[in-house]
Amino acid sequence: MTKKTRDGISLEKVVKIARQLGFLVKEGTKHPYLLVSEGMIPCPVATSTDVRRMVVPWIRKSLDYDAKTLYSYFKLGEMRHE
Repeated sequence: MTKKTRDGISLEKVVKIARQLGFLVKEGTKHPYLLVSEGMIPCPVATSTDVRRMVVPWIRKSLDYDAKTLYSYFKLGEMRHE
C-alpha cells in the first residue's frame, strides 16, 4: 500500500518533485524523508505532513513559484499544469 501524506499525496510523488526542483532528499530518523536546502531548516515529510501547509511554503522560501502551481505539481506527480 502506498503511503500518503495527510492531504492524500503519495510520499513518492513528494520526493520526486522535490528532487526535480533541486532539493536534496535524505532519509530521516523520525520521519521517512527530509527535504534539505542550504541555509534552511530541513522539511520533514511523513504521513502526517500536509503538503499544502508545510512543504509548499518551505519550497517557496527558496524558489519563486506560485503556491497553486507547486501544489498541482505534487498532486499530479509531475511538473506541468493540469
